[in-house]
Amino acid sequence: MRAYWKTLVAVAAILVVVPQLAAADEVQDQLNQMQERMAQLEDSLKATQDELVSAQGQVEEQQNVIRRSGLDEERSGLSALSAFLNDTEFGGAVAASYNYNFNDPGDSVNGGITTHGTNNSFQVDQVHFSMSNDSTEKSRAGFGFDAIHGATSANGDGPQIMQAYASYLMPVASGLTLTAGRFDSAMGAEVVYVGQNLNITRGLVRALQPVNHNGAKLDLAFNDNLSVSASVSNTGFAGNTSNADTNDAKTWTVGAGWSSDMAGLSVTYMAFDDAVLG
Repeated sequence: MRAYWKTLVAVAAILVVVPQLAAADEVQDQLNQMQERMAQLEDSLKATQDELVSAQGQVEEQQNVIRRSGLDEERSGLSALSAFLNDTEFGGAVAASYNYNFNDPGDSVNGGITTHGTNNSFQVDQVHFSMSNDSTEKSRAGFGFDAIHGATSANGDGPQIMQAYASYLMPVASGLTLTAGRFDSAMGAEVVYVGQNLNITRGLVRALQPVNHNGAKLDLAFNDNLSVSASVSNTGFAGNTSNADTNDAKTWTVGAGWSSDMAGLSVTYMAFDDAVLG
């Protein structure tokens, strides 16, 4: 009887130990597989690192070649040119017309104040080109340029520079801008540029108002709505579109402007020597 129980206990012990040994072998196999995969990953990471080091060395060598050949400076110059063109605003207009006078003047010359001088003819009214780079807090230096050509130019049919100025924004109030060179006049109800007037024909007092000025001006903005301005320039009045300082006289202007989303108001006063009209 005792032998039977001993045999039964031994069989039970074997049944308990054998599954545990089998489970331990399975865990060991899994650990071995994980170690093999880790080793493979380490080899793969090392190979990738070697490739990156090699690629970095090639990039550095290429940069050295670019520096030695001067292409780096050229690329920097192209980047600066691209930034300049991106910040510069370009504009322009072209206008042409045909005129027929039903009064049929014998000399084919139209009278009055029309900008089309001859009857039954075509003409190039104006070709206008402009470029400007406004002064801002980011880039305080700026400039502007406008040129026109055509029958409605200030001096007749011929190319003319209407604006050519440099400007600088100073950190005063909301901005104090100094402009020097040739700039459009703030006086008058009409401008020389086609397409920017209320009427097609010119007004009766068109020849009495200034077109542009050679001089300097200050524009002070107190806020987004209110600003004042002042300028001093050569004669540039009563048809003197060459802006030459012919008699030591100067033209002075002061002005103020207010604007909102719905309306605006601008007032300018001009003072000049009476000899300008003589």
